[in-house]
Amino acid sequence: MRYLIAVILVLSYGCSQGHRTIKSLNPRLVAKFVLKAKHKKWIKSFYHSDYYESDVYHLAFPVVTSIDKDTAEELGKSSGFLLLNGLTAIDRDVAEELSEVTDVLSLNGLKSIDKDVAKELAKGKKSLFLDGLTLINREVARGLVHSEQFSLSLNGLTSIDKDVAQELAKIKKGWLMLNGLTSIDKDVAQELAKFEVGGSVDLKGLNSVGKYIALGLEGIQVGGYLELNGLTSIDKDVANELAKFKGYRMSLYGLTSIDKDILEILQSNPNISLPENNHD
Repeated sequence: MRYLIAVILVLSYGCSQGHRTIKSLNPRLVAKFVLKAKHKKWIKSFYHSDYYESDVYHLAFPVVTSIDKDTAEELGKSSGFLLLNGLTAIDRDVAEELSEVTDVLSLNGLKSIDKDVAKELAKGKKSLFLDGLTLINREVARGLVHSEQFSLSLNGLTSIDKDVAQELAKIKKGWLMLNGLTSIDKDVAQELAKFEVGGSVDLKGLNSVGKYIALGLEGIQVGGYLELNGLTSIDKDVANELAKFKGYRMSLYGLTSIDKDILEILQSNPNISLPENNHD
């Protein structure tokens, strides 16, 4: 969880190396930046105000819109955070080279990818951010899931079907972020709950859930996290289902008011986190 917070902060506030004005890259230029970054491995602590030495470094090229395979090969030698959010399309060869990146690869500018690109990008031990994707099919979803990945962010998706949910739920001990979803049906909820032990799903965008959707979500297994901080209110039936949650932690910090009966139901499960002022 702390690792994920660090990733999100770096993605939000920028990185230590790279230029906002560079519009094109070549292998020689990339090698220069990688070398420079390796000699300046620091990151601001999100716990304190000091700076400390880190094993990772950060490269960001937000206005680069395309790269070739040779440039991608040099970028693939990064062992920290690589942000290429200006890219709008990549082919399989470029994806194959970028798959060598460790820690974090952010490609939020991509609007669509095919199954071959998805499969290449998902390889390796890293967190993959693809928040520009607004629609994926089952084959792409299957390609995006890899057994060693830390997290997969698809916050641009506004809807998914049962087949896509079934594939995404195969992430092993990873964190799946689907904060663009404002609603899901019962079948999707049941599939997302089939995470492997330790898998977690972030659904902060959901603003309401019914009894049967809650029934599906409560099935997340031991070790899993479930983020539902977009909910501002729930009824007694929903509370009864959510209280059956078997995972490690469910967050309901967005609830603005909870009546006494619902509060009692939710507090019966010590793994449910509630706002401090949690009653009417």
